[in-house]
Formats: sequence, structure tokens, C-alpha cells
Amino acid sequence: MLIDKRKVNKKLRDIALGAIETVENVTNVTKKVVDKSSEVIVETLDANRDGEADIEDIIIAALRTPGSRVDREEFFRKVFEEKYGEETIEVAIKKNPLKASISMIEIDEIANEIIKSERNFVTGISATLGTQGGVGLIAAVPADIIQYHVYLIRIAQKLLYLYGFPKIDMEEKSSGFDEATINLFTICLGIMNEIEGTSDAIKVVSKAQYNGSKKRDMKKILTEGVIEEEAEDAAEWFEERMVKSFIASSVKAMVPIVSSVICGTSTFASFETCADNLRDVLKDTALSNPGHEESKEEKKLWKKLEQVVIENKNKDKEE
Repeated sequence: MLIDKRKVNKKLRDIALGAIETVENVTNVTKKVVDKSSEVIVETLDANRDGEADIEDIIIAALRTPGSRVDREEFFRKVFEEKYGEETIEVAIKKNPLKASISMIEIDEIANEIIKSERNFVTGISATLGTQGGVGLIAAVPADIIQYHVYLIRIAQKLLYLYGFPKIDMEEKSSGFDEATINLFTICLGIMNEIEGTSDAIKVVSKAQYNGSKKRDMKKILTEGVIEEEAEDAAEWFEERMVKSFIASSVKAMVPIVSSVICGTSTFASFETCADNLRDVLKDTALSNPGHEESKEEKKLWKKLEQVVIENKNKDKEE
């Protein structure tokens, strides 16, 4: 799940040197610049300062960014106050919008508007960073990656809440952010990028929540067994994706004239697709759709997870 800095450096160097040989008029890109740029990228993202970085580092950096955390109660009051009374909003806060008899049509409309709003913000930031070009762009890559994931994390929270999930533990304690929270966001990012298994994982988590699993149980569900395995598989996928992202950023830096166009348009398209993917999965879970039908894959995951749920309920009875 970790990215080896030497691996990143080598890939960045190889692709840059290959571009020098094939692209005319690129005379100011040297092996030294590429090596230095790759070091800047990895070292900036490396929270543990061990020469490596992973998706957990990016999620943590995003969560530490001001404005990244969504207050569930404030969010519900803002999106529902124009059409619904205090009683309905209170039920949505204490339970979820479905329990408050807020229609799925209304929830879908709110979700679509929020996706558009967040998309416009992140696209503008990416395009601005892209105008720097050259080494300036490469130096901005870590900030660009983190800022992009700030908006992915923001939209993930809002969609999770709209489609029935309870308040997420967003507090950073002395030991760091809650492992269950990191795994939940890793799975959501996996769904956004259509990583196999992550959609089934979130639906199983939703079923556990729907069946009345307590907060302690949910933490175990997200950090033990099959759900944790799905989160780890997603993290491994992101390792390869991050390396490719670093490479692509270096290539764009060689042609600063088009950097802004590439950054802006690609981010616009990818963010919207990612958000749409998560929305489409979350709108059909046990928490959001009373008529949800489990797939074979969900049933298999649930069977593996069921023993953990049963064991936790038995412990509660004993207490």
C-alpha cells in the first residue's frame, strides 16, 4: 500500500528522459530537475517522513485542511430548511432523511446540486495551479492532489449523510484520526474510482448500520475482517494511481502552455464522474432504499462479516 520513493523517482526520470528524446524544443528539462521534482512530490505527501506515502497520508492531509469536515446537523439544516419544518429536520438529524419522509427525488436533486457546486470549486483551483507550468507546477502537485481530495472527502461526507449514514467521527485525537473513518473514506474513494469490491463493501456496511449495529460495532466492522481487506485492496490500487499521477504531472510541466487547460478540464470531468459514481451506489443501499436487493457479492461479504456482528451483539447482551 506504500509508494517507494525510489520507484517514483525512476519512473519520473524515465518518462522525462524519453520525452526529451522525442519532443522537439524541450531543451530545459534535465535529469536533475526531474529527480528533484519527484523528491518534492513524495516528501511533501509523506506524513511519516519515512520516504514513502500512501492514500492514508492524503486522506489525513485533506481532513486537516480547513473546511474539509462537514458538520452533519448544520448541513441538514442548510439543505432542508427551505422546504421542511423543524420537526422533519430533527428526525433527519436524529435518524436520517428517509426516516424523516424526505423523498428520494428531493434527495437526488440536492445531491446533484451539491456535486455541481463542489465540482466548480475544485476545477478552478486545479486550473489556477496549472498556469504555473514547469517546475512550479510540479512543486504545486502535492497541494493540487491534497486540495482535490479535500473536495472528494467533502462530497463523500455530504452524500453519505444524504443517503442515510450517521455522523462520522472526524475528530483528530492524540493517536490520530479514527481508523474506521480512514477506512470508510478509502472505500468511498474506491467507489468513486470504480475499484472492484468497494461498492459491495459500502452496501454491507450500510446493512450493518440498518440492522442496528452500535457505534462500537461499526468501528470493528470497518477495521476488522472483509471490510478492512476491501479498504486495503483499494489502497493498493491507489499506490499505482498515485505513481501515474506524478508521472502525468511531470509531463504536463514540460508543456506549460497547455498545463492550465489540461488541469482544468481533466479535473472537471474526473471529479464529476467520481461524485456521480458514489451517489449512484449510495442511493441503493439498505439505508437509502427500503427495496434494496442484495447482489451475490454482497451476500458473500455479509456472510463473512455476520460472525463479527453476532459476536459484538452477544458481548452487548453480556454487558
